[in-house]
This record gives sequence, C-alpha cells and structure tokens, in this order.
Amino acid sequence: MAPVINKSASIAAADSYSAGVVLAVGDAYLTLSGTFVANVVLQSSNDDGGSWSLVDVRARTGSWPFRVPHAGLQYRFGCRVSDYVFGTVVGAITQ
Repeated sequence: MAPVINKSASIAAADSYSAGVVLAVGDAYLTLSGTFVANVVLQSSNDDGGSWSLVDVRARTGSWPFRVPHAGLQYRFGCRVSDYVFGTVVGAITQ
C-alpha cells in the first residue's frame, strides 16, 4: 500500500498558495474548510512548479475528487489575486 499524502495549508490572503506536492497516478482529493469568501483554485504543474495550469475552482467548503492522469504532476491550491475577498481557507490535498 502506498503512503498517504496529505498536504495541508491555511490561506488568508490573495495570491497565496499551498506548497506543491507530487502525486501518484490515480484518485486524489481537495478538501476545503474554514470561513471564507473566495474562489479557491486547484492547479497542476508538469515542470516542477515553473508554470501552473488550472484544474478546478471551488467557492465553498467540502471535499472533491480529482484524477491524477500521469506521474510527475505537482498540485497546489490557493487564491489568485482577483479570487480572494476575506477569511481563512483551510485546505488539504490528499491521496
């Protein structure tokens, strides 16, 4: 059995992101909690964080699955400059 990956962070400002985490091929989850008004983006990178692509956008608490299509992808979550209003987003990427 592969080890469980759990990368968590608290986001309380615009243009703030969790650290990136490399996930294995398969299913993973983005879980959000806290009290906030913001659009939280899930992003992926295939060049070790040099550039990021949008995977999903969420604006409420909950847990959502996503699929990691190939090895070596790095994932992070956070709030872009135009997406954050106030509060603290507590999030985790797990696999």
